[in-house]
Amino acid sequence: MQAIILAAGKGSRIRSVSDKPKSLLLINDKEIINHQIDALKKYSIDNILIVTGFNAHLVREATKKNNVNYVHNPFFESCNVLGSFWFTLSKLEDSFFFMHADTIFDQEVISKLMNGDGDLRLAVEFKKTNEEEMKVNLENGYVKQISKTIPLEKSHGEFTGVALINKSLIDEIISNTKSVIEDEGSLNSFFEVVIQRLIDKGLKVNAIDIQECRSIEIDFPEDYEKAKSAFKENNV
Repeated sequence: MQAIILAAGKGSRIRSVSDKPKSLLLINDKEIINHQIDALKKYSIDNILIVTGFNAHLVREATKKNNVNYVHNPFFESCNVLGSFWFTLSKLEDSFFFMHADTIFDQEVISKLMNGDGDLRLAVEFKKTNEEEMKVNLENGYVKQISKTIPLEKSHGEFTGVALINKSLIDEIISNTKSVIEDEGSLNSFFEVVIQRLIDKGLKVNAIDIQECRSIEIDFPEDYEKAKSAFKENNV
């Protein structure tokens, strides 16, 4: 099993807190990305690929002790998550975890996804959502829609940016990633657009309930303060 960690972004919305990549923000004296790597390694996931971009040398320096692999996104200034993911396509060879490098979560999230059902499993926090969050709408127990633009009254929860994708879907993931980029004419898109295309083609996508786990995506300074407080007493 593999893991893809996307750590290329600049994190401009949190620049008042740190001029480093968001993945290097400290929670309990450890970088977020190293918390993620520790969680993966706890469950014997050692084949880890990090996509670097902004201040790539700092990400490499912080993670080099973990014996991980790297691929660089030279277009990090002008692309979004899907653009970074595009640089991993030739490296996909097994079932893999997909995760944003700016999400701090309990290690049990990895276990819940591994023990869940379905070829594509999303870690979802079922809650009342806000406009900024990546929302999901469910129908008959499966994800029907995934988008930031889902009306709040139709949202069942937030996709936390951590997913597990079965090896059997690799070819479809690759082809749909390429087609989204070609259709939009740029690398500036979300991975969730690919997921939505697969749903529209009939794939059943499972929402794995992680309400009992702590999980915080850090976009703004207040998110970072919330994360430091939430994880203060107990290590992840």
